Amino acid sequence: MENKEFMEEQNELLERIELSSDRIKEIVTENTVKEPFNKYFKEVSEFLKLCIEVFENKKDLSLEEKRKINKALYENILEENYGTSFANPEFAVKELGEYGKALSAIYSEIRVIIPKVYERNYFGIAIYLELFIQLYTMFNEDELPKVSSIVNLYREFNVDYCGSFVEESIESAILPNRGIATNIILNSDLYKEDYLYDFGEYISENQIGIQKFLAKLPKEEIIAMARTYTEGFRRGFILGRKDLSKKKTVNIRYTLGFELMVKEAILQFKEMGLEPIIYRYDSESTSRNGINRNGYTGASANLQYDYDHSQDKALYITPEYLANKLRFTQVTYEKYKEMAGVFAGPAVIESFGEKPFSPETKKENITLTKEQKEQLNKYTSDYVQILNRYIKGEER
Repeated sequence: MENKEFMEEQNELLERIELSSDRIKEIVTENTVKEPFNKYFKEVSEFLKLCIEVFENKKDLSLEEKRKINKALYENILEENYGTSFANPEFAVKELGEYGKALSAIYSEIRVIIPKVYERNYFGIAIYLELFIQLYTMFNEDELPKVSSIVNLYREFNVDYCGSFVEESIESAILPNRGIATNIILNSDLYKEDYLYDFGEYISENQIGIQKFLAKLPKEEIIAMARTYTEGFRRGFILGRKDLSKKKTVNIRYTLGFELMVKEAILQFKEMGLEPIIYRYDSESTSRNGINRNGYTGASANLQYDYDHSQDKALYITPEYLANKLRFTQVTYEKYKEMAGVFAGPAVIESFGEKPFSPETKKENITLTKEQKEQLNKYTSDYVQILNRYIKGEER
């Protein structure tokens, strides 16, 4: 019965995606919105059209085709193009005036669709396409919408889907065999660069370089590297006098490129009785934490972009919103309390060699108020208390 309901839900979501996709393909060719806003909608609709094409593609792609798509998906936020992209709050405000901040924030939120497309997450794809169409419709009226109406659209989107975002985030973090990463790692030819582009993350020369370096090493060295990593995790439990035999899952966090080693680590963790959990970092605005990423990740296409949008949630953060988020957190952990109880914790592969980054603070960026920062600090404290009830710190 549950499977039937799931399939019906997926079919309904697919219908929503198809309807939205058809509309967006029309929007790309329309010129019904007044300038300068038409330029904004052209940029975002072209981006979404590419995402739709990736989603609808049924053929196997060559390495060169995959590279081309990966660059195109992130092109508007790459450093060389960011200065004239509406994803840049500074440029958006210059071009769109008082509308710039909110429209840039919504564009950044919509860009979260990229991983959803690669994961074939119908729900995620549907809601971001519909968000854009709602926004576009507001600008097709006789009069321009008020800025407050744009902010309200963004706020309502995040409030309405708060529970879904929380549940998806927690499920990904404590349930094995979700998402696409483990399947890619275990079933791809990791000696070829091609697979890197199947994650939907931005792939830089660093990821390619790491993959090529590991591909040249003898398998014995890869196994030994993985053993150092997994044994370090196991010995941590011994030195901390914690019982690893109680645990059934472990979260592998790493930067793309290390898959040959991660595959061996998965097999070694399985020998310890631990199933891998490999989840992508949360990219929704509600989960952003500066430029930090918890989970697996590709390269950042542009750290300044990450920084510019790290506090966009200020447009909708209220005590009521945070209280609801905590309630959804409590409900979800209670739902999965057995799996939470057997979670051994994160095993992190640290990355290195990245260029130092000093962010530029722009007056056009959305920032949290002092009160919102205090509210978030309280939320974090309350969240940790919930987390520790289900995933006991002394046991991991």
